[in-house]
Amino acid sequence: MSVYCFDLVPKKSSFWNQERDAHLRAFYNDQVRVDPSILALKLRTSEVQVLNRLSKLGLRNKRGAGNVQGRYVVAS
Repeated sequence: MSVYCFDLVPKKSSFWNQERDAHLRAFYNDQVRVDPSILALKLRTSEVQVLNRLSKLGLRNKRGAGNVQGRYVVAS
């Protein structure tokens, strides 16, 4: 059995399309930042895939704080 090099190349996923990208852009931008786990539930995918796609679209910086809310401890 012969194996060709194009058999070993992973096929491009058709999961991310313009409609899903528009959904991410609508709910994750400078004005509105919906939690990526909620976006993942809506799109029926994993949170890691949503985070990676947000990074590829330039909507999220991996080094940034992301959605972390500041927590302050008040000393009494």
